[in-house]
Amino acid sequence: MTITFKNTKKFEQFLSKAHMEILRQEVHKATATNLGIVQDAIVRRIIQRGKKADNSPLTLALKPHTDIPLMDTGQMKNAVEAELQDSFNGTVGFLKDQKTSHGMKMSVVVPGLEKGYTIKLTAAMRRALFAKMRAAGIAEQAPGKKSTTGGVLRVPPRPFITPVFHSKHIKNKLQKNWKNAVREAYRRMGAL
Repeated sequence: MTITFKNTKKFEQFLSKAHMEILRQEVHKATATNLGIVQDAIVRRIIQRGKKADNSPLTLALKPHTDIPLMDTGQMKNAVEAELQDSFNGTVGFLKDQKTSHGMKMSVVVPGLEKGYTIKLTAAMRRALFAKMRAAGIAEQAPGKKSTTGGVLRVPPRPFITPVFHSKHIKNKLQKNWKNAVREAYRRMGAL
């Protein structure tokens, strides 16, 4: 996901090159700070979301040694990166083509975790899954849960990136940092 300081063109219309460079310097600092804020919020969300949700039967069968969703090896939270593209833009997320401990690409895993997904199970897949679940000591059908019905496996959504970008609190924090950067730039311009 990208964060962007908007309205750069409006500033360029009425600022001299020297003044625009001062603005660029101040906004650059604020954008770097904002990337860190978003990165930290995503990592915190992964940790918090993991504590609040239950693992799907598939996850429990594949990773029986963990009971915290999104937190098997810590690899996912450690893979969240921020990259400053220029003074006005930056990207936060899973930027490198990293793989999970199971060899799957993060770029494939993360969207599925964000939105949830359904896997159609063949009879053989269903038998293998339930065999793994039994071996892990997991009941085939937890009381009140229907994640494996009718030949499909439903993995519930575990959004941890999208809510950060939709958070009013985070948006307000980013806007405040950029506003303060513009104020500081104007202060510096007045000192010229």
